[in-house]
Amino acid sequence: MKKKHTKKSFRYTGGLQNEAHLFLSNLAVLTAAGMDIVSAIASLEDDTESKRMRRYISEIRNTLENGGELWKAMRHTEIFPKRVVSLIKIGENSGQLVQNLETVVAQLDKENDFKTRIRTAMLYPAIVLPLTFIVGIGVAWFALPKLADMYAQINTDLPTLTVGLIYVGDFFADYGHIFVPMVVFSFIITMYFLFSFPRTKVLGQVLIARMPVFRKLILEVELARVGYVLGNLLSSGIPITDSIVSLKESTTFYTYRKFYTHLYENIEVGNTIKESFDSYPKVTKLIPKPIQNIITTGEKSGMLTDTLIKIGEAYEKKVETSIKDISTIIEPVLLIVIGCAVAIIALATLLPIYNLTTIL
Repeated sequence: MKKKHTKKSFRYTGGLQNEAHLFLSNLAVLTAAGMDIVSAIASLEDDTESKRMRRYISEIRNTLENGGELWKAMRHTEIFPKRVVSLIKIGENSGQLVQNLETVVAQLDKENDFKTRIRTAMLYPAIVLPLTFIVGIGVAWFALPKLADMYAQINTDLPTLTVGLIYVGDFFADYGHIFVPMVVFSFIITMYFLFSFPRTKVLGQVLIARMPVFRKLILEVELARVGYVLGNLLSSGIPITDSIVSLKESTTFYTYRKFYTHLYENIEVGNTIKESFDSYPKVTKLIPKPIQNIITTGEKSGMLTDTLIKIGEAYEKKVETSIKDISTIIEPVLLIVIGCAVAIIALATLLPIYNLTTIL
């Protein structure tokens, strides 16, 4: 029976991603200093502590020593993104390998910077919200049942708020051992499918993109990426279609990947950037009209590269401001939510005591 061929999964993840990035950074430094590519790779192989990365570097070196091409050797290892391999291929074919290596490293550094900034913006709510959830569940599961028992013994009319607290306490006393694990499990599964599972994480992206605060940040990060990636790749002599492919592969947002695919397909058949913008539905949600006008003006004047780089620089500054604004906005909102929850429990607890002291 003939075995079905299965494609190897892409392995540029986790620690190996960092090792591959470090390899490219060091390779760019050594080749820029004048060392030939084979000697540079052999030097990196000797200095690499990671056994698995040393094995991949050894494969690349052996291929080069046998007359092979660097981009093919890198593609064979399957630890480098396709866009990186493509840029290395273009560099080898054009005689600009050293320059393209530097461009690749700068692009990867900038991508990591964009990702770090987004993570930084989401770090505060990502820590505080789960802690708030855990504390709320703990109070409801352990404290409320005891309060419910105490107030159930009081032979007097209780405030509505306290009665509701008693019902909640009784519920957690009877069903907490089922309800709490079920809620926690459902929360973890939901987060996994919304933000981690490849086929459904687009839903999480859509959800985040609908939040006004994060929608603005995503827009600014993507415009900074457009300006930086396209501007620097074009300035390195890389064709615009190849630059757009690299841009598409560098983004993590589905809506932008879809838009960049449209942009690539239209420019490849000879359309201008303006025509590509105009033919995409709701393009202004992804690229605001003023930015479209700036880009198309740069295209007409032959200053597209400089225009894109300036856009990237401008929006990098805006990203920094937006991250600070997000922290400033989210912190008081979370404090208000937590304060309201504490106030409700405090009132429900203290009102019966106040009524009893009044009667006495």
